[in-house]
Amino acid sequence: MKNLVTALLAALLCLSLIACGTTESVNTADSAEISYTAPIVSIEETIPDETASSWSVNNSITFSLLQNTYPVGTQKFTMVLENRGDSVLTYGEAISFEKYTGGQWKPVKTIDNYGFNSVAYLLQPHSVRTFTIDAWFVEKPLDAGLYRVTGSEVWTGETENQRATYPAWQLEFRISDSAQPEPDFSVYVSSVPLQMAETIPVHIINTTGKDSSILLIPHLDRQTADGQWEEVPYNGQIGFCGMSDPLPAGGKDWSEPIQTLWGDLAPGGYRLSYDITGGETRTRTAGGEFLLNLCGLPKAENFPS
Repeated sequence: MKNLVTALLAALLCLSLIACGTTESVNTADSAEISYTAPIVSIEETIPDETASSWSVNNSITFSLLQNTYPVGTQKFTMVLENRGDSVLTYGEAISFEKYTGGQWKPVKTIDNYGFNSVAYLLQPHSVRTFTIDAWFVEKPLDAGLYRVTGSEVWTGETENQRATYPAWQLEFRISDSAQPEPDFSVYVSSVPLQMAETIPVHIINTTGKDSSILLIPHLDRQTADGQWEEVPYNGQIGFCGMSDPLPAGGKDWSEPIQTLWGDLAPGGYRLSYDITGGETRTRTAGGEFLLNLCGLPKAENFPS
């Protein structure tokens, strides 16, 4: 019996050594735990070229579309809600659409007898969530043109005494024959530059409506002066476990320690990405861009004037 227990422990140790390793071992193509299948979808194909429309509720709360241009006939649009403040935000689900025609905004025709649930959704402090803007009540599919979607009033505060009401939010977007649909998976960091950040807060978006899985090995790229992207090397021999983690429908929150993984980072534009592994016939990349201001050290030490 003692020999059997010893053998089992040895086997478990071997399995753990295979599953976890340094950055070099997890990135090899013949890794048993990360067997990719061609073709690989590059990150350039999954991130929109232009900044999407956004709406600032206040200095701490921002609503943004996942992208700013959608294909003709698109019915569902993902809105990202980011609360960087200390107060809970309350919002509803009622929306309306308008199209810019003849120099003015005109309501889009809707079906008869439609309505919205009278519910209040909560966006907790220091959190990111997504909301599906659904044009199910529009009479005809949206054709090419410039549109805006308007929500309802929102408010912060948990009691009447704390309550602060804000105007209805509005986001603009285009419908185009040449536009690409939203990516099934994407990464959202922040709509404002990270200031003196110790970690990169991440919300990984999954718009498929189904649970998936993700390899939580972060790949960080820095934007160069000529607009190209270069990989940021890991800080020393960083080890990762090569096993995938669950990625629920809707998404999940995550964070990456900057100093541990990459050391000091210069200010600028960055791109963070992960590989999606959830039973796909091809390897997908979930990625997102963000801006970083000062990291780790005071300004006088990092950037002498």
